Amino acid sequence: MADGGVHNIRVFGNRGVNAAHAGLSGQPIFGGPAYYYRNVMYHIQVGPPFKFNARSAGDLAYHNTAIADLRATDPFSNAHLRNNLFLGADRQGQSILSVANCTAYSSHDCNGYRPNRGVSANYLWASPASGMLRDDALDMAEHGRKFGPSGTAASSVPWSHFRVCRSNR
Repeated sequence: MADGGVHNIRVFGNRGVNAAHAGLSGQPIFGGPAYYYRNVMYHIQVGPPFKFNARSAGDLAYHNTAIADLRATDPFSNAHLRNNLFLGADRQGQSILSVANCTAYSSHDCNGYRPNRGVSANYLWASPASGMLRDDALDMAEHGRKFGPSGTAASSVPWSHFRVCRSNR
């Protein structure tokens, strides 16, 4: 959608339906900002709602709704995800959130999740090792919410549900 835009991009008010690979794509983003807000994405065949590939930096996603699993195949940096709703598509063995960060400056909070059923580890947030860069990753999901299968019962997502991976790379 915004591929090749590199920086100063706004993608808002879109409805993405029947996407073959990804809902919204803005690669490469070199420092941004690239704003994705108030978009609705569903029936995404195999990919994530946001394609933050090519080591993207500066992506900002606010107030989006997606029936898809947020997965990033490449690590990204300086991305902020706030007040988004991610409803799992119940893909076999697929986590609802699986992302890797190049820096500890990325964050996500106040998002809602409907985890995939039958998956033991629904959340994976990988970031650099503690002390290598500013390390504030452990308080990022403080206000996140998890929704039950009916979509109505809300509970907080305790940080213990996230499998945090730290590496020295």
